[in-house]
Amino acid sequence: MHEILINIIAAVITLVVIPLIGLGGTALVNLIQHKVKNEKLKNSLTAATNIVQNSVEMVAQTYVKQARLNGGFDEEHKKEALNKAVSNIKELISSDIRQTIEKHFMDFDKWIITLIESYIQNKKTAGTI
Repeated sequence: MHEILINIIAAVITLVVIPLIGLGGTALVNLIQHKVKNEKLKNSLTAATNIVQNSVEMVAQTYVKQARLNGGFDEEHKKEALNKAVSNIKELISSDIRQTIEKHFMDFDKWIITLIESYIQNKKTAGTI
């Protein structure tokens, strides 16, 4: 029964939380803190969400900004920016958080990329990129 509940929570988080990433870090962290009952999962998601958002912002402020100043931000630049963000996230996320995410969701790399893309898309929609 406990495992079924964890799987339901994981499904809800995947379907609801990931799309909300770009709506604001504080709002998402608050949502996680109030809705997720499993403390380890709650702490892991909060930490991972903050790391993803900070990594995306860091790449945007360094690599993306410089690429645009140098004449453009094409598909190759987008791929490189994604790779830089993924690499930074992997360096910052602990193995414990990684294992928790893999246990409750999916392949860690796919999870990171999904979060990054969702965050960027929502920031574009909000007009903040």
